[in-house]
Amino acid sequence: MLSPCLCEYGPIGRPAREVPLLFTKIGFATLIITKYPLLGGSHMVKFAMGVDIGATWVRVAIGSEDGELLGRVVEKTSKFSGSDIVRWLADTISALMQKVGVKKISGIGIGSIGPLDIKRGMILTPVNAPLRNVNLVSPLRKKFSVPVYLVNDATAGVIGEKMYGRGEKYENIVYVTLSTGIGGGVYVDGNLLIGKDGNAAEIGHMVIDMEGKL
Repeated sequence: MLSPCLCEYGPIGRPAREVPLLFTKIGFATLIITKYPLLGGSHMVKFAMGVDIGATWVRVAIGSEDGELLGRVVEKTSKFSGSDIVRWLADTISALMQKVGVKKISGIGIGSIGPLDIKRGMILTPVNAPLRNVNLVSPLRKKFSVPVYLVNDATAGVIGEKMYGRGEKYENIVYVTLSTGIGGGVYVDGNLLIGKDGNAAEIGHMVIDMEGKL
């Protein structure tokens, strides 16, 4: 289950064929997959970590290139108050790798509630989670020396639908999540809609009718 998608920053994402990164959807997180030689042998094996940061739950998973889920950990988002989530993610990723016997991962993909600043790799000020201006990408990249990428969680979802779900045959897709909050992911003419900061499809923050019912 490999998906050649994302992640150049601009008003709209580039067509999948132009971007060399590989993303994998394994149930609840988008994983970046690149090749690396398995220690002690010549066979090329691919593993990556997926992180899903939601308003209610934080999930961490390790998966293989074919989408096999090797292990996962789930924790309540309310447990965290800020940068402590980064320390927890680092510890959890290390523990999962040790548990499943993976010596090295190829990358870490994070799907998160927004709003985000994907250029700086940060969660900004989500209204339904106790996280403010949390720098996710650079600390994890420094810790594990692998590529780390951050996108909106619904954007991660629409990538999965476009590449392997019911959206395969369509160039224009709107993906809506209804959970603790409302989220959206969008493809337009085959291009992933991201926006300059990663928040172009934040449909949960759009006013539909000022006089309407909440």
